Amino acid sequence: MQTEYQQTFKRPIWICGHRKCGTTLLTNLLDGHKSILNYGPDLRMIYALYDVFERFSSPAERKDRFYELFFDDRTESHKIPKETVSSILDQLSFAEKEDIWLYLNFLCTELGRDRHLVIKETSSEHYFINIRDNLDPLFIHTVRDPRDNWAAIAAGLDTYYSKFGETRYEALSSMISRVNLGFSSLLLNLEISDPNNYLVVKFEDLVSEPSSILTKICDRVSLSFSKVLLEPTSGDKKYSGNSHDGEVFTGVSPKNVSRFNERLPSEEVAIIEAFCGPIMEYFGYKYSTNAHYRMLHAEKFYSFFNQRYFYYDKFNRI
Repeated sequence: MQTEYQQTFKRPIWICGHRKCGTTLLTNLLDGHKSILNYGPDLRMIYALYDVFERFSSPAERKDRFYELFFDDRTESHKIPKETVSSILDQLSFAEKEDIWLYLNFLCTELGRDRHLVIKETSSEHYFINIRDNLDPLFIHTVRDPRDNWAAIAAGLDTYYSKFGETRYEALSSMISRVNLGFSSLLLNLEISDPNNYLVVKFEDLVSEPSSILTKICDRVSLSFSKVLLEPTSGDKKYSGNSHDGEVFTGVSPKNVSRFNERLPSEEVAIIEAFCGPIMEYFGYKYSTNAHYRMLHAEKFYSFFNQRYFYYDKFNRI
């Protein structure tokens, strides 16, 4: 059931999708529009508080956790007033995890009377029903060729993801699992949502035809298109990308579209094609390896995947 507060604020824009699929780029393209208010960094409240709410033994601990998440990566250039957030939190008991949705609803009520609040949280498509029923946003689900998606992630394995303790195959397992789960939720969400309220954006279209995609988004929330949307910013500062390759982009660039064969070993391309085939076919991404080669490497990968996560050897005496 939708909340009673919905008619008091402009429709929010909620951006979801797997990491390195263009969620940050899209958020920062929208950032400069005068009728849009960017929440800032990833919301973080779903995975780091909502999903683990019971781990914190008291409302005070939950509020401390909230503030820790809110201020992480936040700078003075981000436009959400800290005083407004504090005032909202004073009204919430944090006795129930649903207070996370209520916080967002109050935030839209306070700050969204004249502007559309943009909120980004990767892979939040799995929480679609709660988000829809509490905020009724325009949902934008970004997708990307899973081979290019993995190439973008793999570029950061040594410099970023290794600090989480993931090996290369563990990170690849995570990507394949999450992309498939996200695809399943995308199909379900399309089935249960109004087509005008759930927009799927391919990364490749966003970087090659940004004006077309952004015009479509503006139309969905009754905004006038502005050329300022073609220049990504973060808190009014120019945004140069978050590429793990260390490249600095001056605007929207299609440079890394369909470059997976240059950036990845052929066996990893084959593994992704073997286990993400339905996704590729749905979105029109063509195979680059033959079925025999895919199956050879599917066996090797599944052997690792099963032994690492699922197989229990009841005969092991060691």
